[in-house]
Amino acid sequence: MADGITATVRTARGLADGDRPIDLAGLDNMVGVLCAQVLDLPLEQGRPFCAVLRGLDQELALLRGALADGDPV
Repeated sequence: MADGITATVRTARGLADGDRPIDLAGLDNMVGVLCAQVLDLPLEQGRPFCAVLRGLDQELALLRGALADGDPV
């Protein structure tokens, strides 16, 4: 799931960089579900996802930057 969300965010960033319209509806829900699923894991199983979630957070920051550079759609 995390890989799919990351790919979606990267695609959205590419579209934003190209001043193409993007639809981010549902992205916050997908990220929320992912975070909830990770929180439901036992600590030993969830710990490796910290790096995954940090990477996703970095991708989201890049998307925010791309949207700030142009007119978000």
